[in-house]
Amino acid sequence: MKNQNTLTDEFFWDNYWSSISLPALIDKRVQWQLALTKVFQVLLPKDPSLKLFEAGCAPGRWLIWFNKVMGHQVAGCDTSSLGIQITKENLKINSTNAELYQADLLSEDLPKSAFDVVLSLGVIEHFSNPDVAVACHLELLKPGGQLILEVPNMAGWLNYKLMKLARMNDLLSHHNLSIMNKKFFNSLAKQFNLEVKFLDYIGGFDPGMVIYNHPYKKRRGRPMILYVLWFLNKLFRLAPNFFTKFNAPFCSHMLLAIFIKPSPVSNKGH
Repeated sequence: MKNQNTLTDEFFWDNYWSSISLPALIDKRVQWQLALTKVFQVLLPKDPSLKLFEAGCAPGRWLIWFNKVMGHQVAGCDTSSLGIQITKENLKINSTNAELYQADLLSEDLPKSAFDVVLSLGVIEHFSNPDVAVACHLELLKPGGQLILEVPNMAGWLNYKLMKLARMNDLLSHHNLSIMNKKFFNSLAKQFNLEVKFLDYIGGFDPGMVIYNHPYKKRRGRPMILYVLWFLNKLFRLAPNFFTKFNAPFCSHMLLAIFIKPSPVSNKGH
């Protein structure tokens, strides 16, 4: 059932994950995935004692990556029953242990103040009031823990124009475009008293934002812009590291923030 504050429901996500093929792993030929791994490996510690929780964890590729590459203990939640099933299969194929919850962020079943890192990639933009979702993310974090929030930059002028030309209005309607800017993320830092560790546009211009999210499965009826973007995507995949370097608000694939949750202030006197 759709939460009043969300722009999607379980049916939307079951349909989204129905076409996934396993194993689903991080592919460094894919610009947005490469860009994220580069930031994570620079700014996050490799430490087997750290516990990471991913909100919206299907299909599990990031749980596997953080466990195998960064050494973290991993857990996650997803509202989609199919998404959880696929995630379990993907984790099993890749010999990764994780604690999984079929639940949304509002669920009381999720452990509070239990994780060193909370990862949220492409989640908060599906809420009409994302502040509520961000507060739920923070409840999962230990004091001093790190919150990673990413949103696709669909509001960037070029990306938005291409998605409109590709007739992707339905997909756009499931995303809160008003939060896809640095002003919103800085307001979160102020509202929740968070330290900003990283905030920037990353991923470069990426044709994959359109072609991998496009609903047209058959050749007939496809907008012509898709053929141009497919060609560009093949070209970009030859040198993804090069194309991730060119970033600007109007064209970059995504906006990424890493916040640090404040630790309680001691009331002890001298």
